[in-house]
Amino acid sequence: MCETGRRLKEAREAQGKSLAEMAQQLAVRKAILEALEECRYEELPEAALSRGYLRRYAQVLGLDPEPLLAEFPAKTGPHSGNFTADTPPPRKGLPVWFWTLLVLILVGVGVAVWRLFASPNKPAAVEVAPPPPPT
Repeated sequence: MCETGRRLKEAREAQGKSLAEMAQQLAVRKAILEALEECRYEELPEAALSRGYLRRYAQVLGLDPEPLLAEFPAKTGPHSGNFTADTPPPRKGLPVWFWTLLVLILVGVGVAVWRLFASPNKPAAVEVAPPPPPT
């Protein structure tokens, strides 16, 4: 357990409050408070939101949030700590709307080509009889 989590847990227990009570008082999920107390930063939402939760939790417990925030990591969430400054996170592929639009365009072009070459309004080839021989 990290220092931040230990201080939060000790302050909460000193007040005789459970995690469920604190979660209800702060209007936040109990899992968020558990992750803060147990320093499971990968289970927290993005850093800005997590820092807000930590600040409010510390204030409700009567702690000064600034020292705790100074120890808090810059990144939280499922990808926290997986990337360094030298290795950026992987790029996502093209968005779903792009692929949907591409398929619709291709289907539209296919239908237009099919209608152009298979149109029932196209006159059928007519055989022309050779002219009669001159007399």
